[in-house]
Amino acid sequence: MKLTKAYSVVIQIVGWLLFFCVPLLAIPNFEISDTQKLRYLMPSFLVNNLFLVFVFYFNFNFLVPKFIFKHRLYAYFFYISLLILFCLLVNHFVKEYFSLEQEIRNAPPRGFDRNLGHPPPPNSFFGKLFGPILSYFLIVLFSSLIALLSEKIKSDEEKKQIQLEKSAAELSALKLQISPHFLFNTLNNIRWLARKKSDATEDAVVKLATLLRYIIYQTNDEKVALSKEIGHLKDFIGLQKMRISENTQVNFEVIGDIANKTIEPLLFIPFVENAFKFGTNETLESQISIRIEIRGNSLSFLTENNVFENNGTKESESSGLGITNVKQRLNLLYPNAHTLTVTETAGIYKTTLNIKLSDG
Repeated sequence: MKLTKAYSVVIQIVGWLLFFCVPLLAIPNFEISDTQKLRYLMPSFLVNNLFLVFVFYFNFNFLVPKFIFKHRLYAYFFYISLLILFCLLVNHFVKEYFSLEQEIRNAPPRGFDRNLGHPPPPNSFFGKLFGPILSYFLIVLFSSLIALLSEKIKSDEEKKQIQLEKSAAELSALKLQISPHFLFNTLNNIRWLARKKSDATEDAVVKLATLLRYIIYQTNDEKVALSKEIGHLKDFIGLQKMRISENTQVNFEVIGDIANKTIEPLLFIPFVENAFKFGTNETLESQISIRIEIRGNSLSFLTENNVFENNGTKESESSGLGITNVKQRLNLLYPNAHTLTVTETAGIYKTTLNIKLSDG
């Protein structure tokens, strides 16, 4: 921010120097060589330029924000006209004063041009004011356009910031919804193990503590290492396998190089929860397949499981909450970089998620 302001100050200084110097370079050589003429010309020139600078910043910082931004155009034109008229009058009197002083000091014959030998051509009042009025018009126009452009840029940045904050708030809310949902299901699993008086209950509690530690401390960042997310997924699958019967075969594989890859946390858990919820049965054989495949910066996540109707519908409240949330998160986090496909064929439920990853 400080660097940007410094550049802005430098640009303004250079711009004003060019604005002041270019008219001087356009003065004919004989006037530049005439030091007396230049001496009386410079005060008027400087006063006029100071008024131009004043009008520029006064219009930019006060008149445009106070009147144009609030759609008070008539008041704006009234005050800007008064300001320009005041500057023109003051500059006119300054110019007349120094012109009179020059005439007194170097009084030539009345009505006679000593250089040309005949009276100088008359200079109309309109001719005297045309140049200054044009200068003020351009200054007002230029400063107004810059003020309007700056306001638009500021407004666009504020809208983007609001949208970012809104998206961040939505993502935080979705994470808060996912975590209790996951915790509720896991506690149910531990309760089931405890009811069976299983020796695996203590191990399940330790795994749950590990999972909660990950959720609480690791997922505060926008992204986590893909290797950590996969480790978290393995712990979750291990916890789920403690409660299912030997009739269910679980296959989990990771294909490809996961090094230096990052991903938003807790994207896969709802799909895996869904697979275990509806893909297991106490008496019938079933299979759950979970696969993560990385090719370059493309990640493919696949879950495939049997569907048992007595487990409930796949869109029940308990399972649908996590799936709906992760869909919303994907739309926010990967708006143009993901595809999600859900199919059910011959009693096999399959989800496929493809994501474009960034390097960690």
